[in-house]
Amino acid sequence: MKKNLFFLGILSALIIFTYFFEELGQSKKKLLEESENRLFDAHKLGTMLKFSTMNQNEIIYSNNNFYTKKLNYPVSPEEIKYFFDVLSRIKIKRYLSKQEVSKNNIDLFIPDLNRKVIFEFEKGKVEFTLGKKMQTDPSFYILVKTKVDEFVVVAYDESPLEGAYVEENVHQSSEKYNRLVRAFSMTEEDFVDRKILKYLDWENLSKSLTEIKIENLRNIPFSIFSQKQTTNPDILKGLRFNEEYYLVFLGAFLNMKAQNIWLPEKGIENKDQIAHIVLTLDKKIDLKLFRKYGTQTGFFVKTNLEETIFEIDQNIVRLFFSNVQDFWDKRVISESFIKENKQFDFSIIFNQEYAFKIDNTSKFNVLPKNPDNKPKNSGFKELLDFLQREADFVKKRVENNNKGILFSFTFYSSTFHVIFKEGDLIIVDTKNDLEFHYHLGDLSRFRHVKSDFLND
Repeated sequence: MKKNLFFLGILSALIIFTYFFEELGQSKKKLLEESENRLFDAHKLGTMLKFSTMNQNEIIYSNNNFYTKKLNYPVSPEEIKYFFDVLSRIKIKRYLSKQEVSKNNIDLFIPDLNRKVIFEFEKGKVEFTLGKKMQTDPSFYILVKTKVDEFVVVAYDESPLEGAYVEENVHQSSEKYNRLVRAFSMTEEDFVDRKILKYLDWENLSKSLTEIKIENLRNIPFSIFSQKQTTNPDILKGLRFNEEYYLVFLGAFLNMKAQNIWLPEKGIENKDQIAHIVLTLDKKIDLKLFRKYGTQTGFFVKTNLEETIFEIDQNIVRLFFSNVQDFWDKRVISESFIKENKQFDFSIIFNQEYAFKIDNTSKFNVLPKNPDNKPKNSGFKELLDFLQREADFVKKRVENNNKGILFSFTFYSSTFHVIFKEGDLIIVDTKNDLEFHYHLGDLSRFRHVKSDFLND
């Protein structure tokens, strides 16, 4: 329904394009009331059947939708909107008389007769051929052909210029004219809807989605239960569901677009499946990722919604290779805790414990509970910022091994040990038996000695 309303709006833009113009020295209202002054009467021509741009690139209008002729494939709502938005901005200044334009000098106004857009209706067709841009102002010429007439008009684009420009140089700008050239030159491939989940919108997804199941060759299979905000395998004790990442993932997944689209051909098959995603809504949506399509190597997606094969790039491939831990909040300290708690206790341990209160009311400050301890605000600030970073991965602590501890800190009724091992900085949560792993490589950018936090 929403898409039908959208395309109805697009057709309205076409009607505006054909009706709304102005002739020098005359009232717009008067012109609108006088049918003989219209470029053509779209209502009298009946339903639009199709339109074409340069080089016979045809778009068919059928059952309230636009389709490309060669592929018989739905067009992109964004591209069709762009096309009609550009056309609907064209306004007519005046008609050129038969004395001004003739067969002998038409090339002075319309040098390229192939740069045209043709609208075909039930009872006729109308052609618009884009001519030269005038040198003295941003106006341009358009040749209009109907079944009964042919004439040249001086037109202009009423849309505002984009970006910075100098007022006195506006007449020299080709920006608007070049936008028209692009619209008139659009190919069927430009119009093709490359969205993979084109029949699914955010409202339906957010209300009806109950489960996302992901399997790939790199990670263990897992499920996300959207409404409960849980996963299987279960979120480890002490961690939370990462709603922020989940919404980013869902948005990126919903808006996936293909680089190329392949219609199925007899004897050509997908090979080497490497990932599989199933969305459970009121029905299941199945997406499989393959490494090969026929003799071609790349990344190819096949869904159960249509027969089309979608070739995708590496950015989309990453979604198929998600890990269950991507949907866990793997931060030692959540950002919400810092925002909700302007003051909290925090101790750091180097052979002995040094107790402080973190005051984040207006300006970050570390207040010692023992006046003999002189904290360095910068060291504590960097540590707390680091603890709000996502770990690369988290795992259960399998043994109570305290070897190699650089220092420890206490926070929120738990003691944490900081360890560096084999290129990983490991923060051990002793209360929940968790290890937060960060791939640092070395300690050059991490403060870890007593003098980083305390003045002598």
